[in-house]
Amino acid sequence: MNREPKLSAQRAAAERDALLELIAIFTHDISNPLQSITVLCELGLDEAAPGSEEQFRTQQCLQAAQQMRGILQGLGGISLATRGTTTLSSIVSRVQATLSRRLERSNMVVDAELSQVTTMNVPGGLEFVVLTTCLGFMRAVVKREANGPKSLSVRATPLESGQCRVLISARTASDSLQFPEDYGRRAGEILADLGGSFTLEGDTARIEFAVTPR
Repeated sequence: MNREPKLSAQRAAAERDALLELIAIFTHDISNPLQSITVLCELGLDEAAPGSEEQFRTQQCLQAAQQMRGILQGLGGISLATRGTTTLSSIVSRVQATLSRRLERSNMVVDAELSQVTTMNVPGGLEFVVLTTCLGFMRAVVKREANGPKSLSVRATPLESGQCRVLISARTASDSLQFPEDYGRRAGEILADLGGSFTLEGDTARIEFAVTPR
């Protein structure tokens, strides 16, 4: 019997656990000094003359600190959520917060329709699948050097089999974006560990997994 696939899965799980712990430590250690920076910026704004260069620069620093805080909150949420169950809307919100700066630079807007699955619990590990899928489509944007506005669509529907189907796709103003195969393999391996399946249908990533009522 070939034990290599089982050992490989165990090694991947161990590495993922170590990464999650590192993320938790990182977000905690960065959050404290970031809070100090935020408070100092707020105090600086109170003291700066209205319309001055000092006020403008301090406002920029404060906005950057607030954006960083949103990214850290997304990362911290991922490290906690993957250990239990969560909701799909929470997953999408955290992934969106974590990738907010990259989405902004890519001129990409997330369009999520999750109203049919709001009363369902999903495995926390699904967060890595959604994150990997979104990163894959963002990589497609870079490869295509696509300019102009873009959308990342997330659609979820319940299935009669007790599972849920999530369709994720990305489009530019004129056409769709092809999903990179290496990201698909990565997402598929994570999802298989959760008892789900990941397939590509043209330019759309299809994710299916078991859900439980809340």
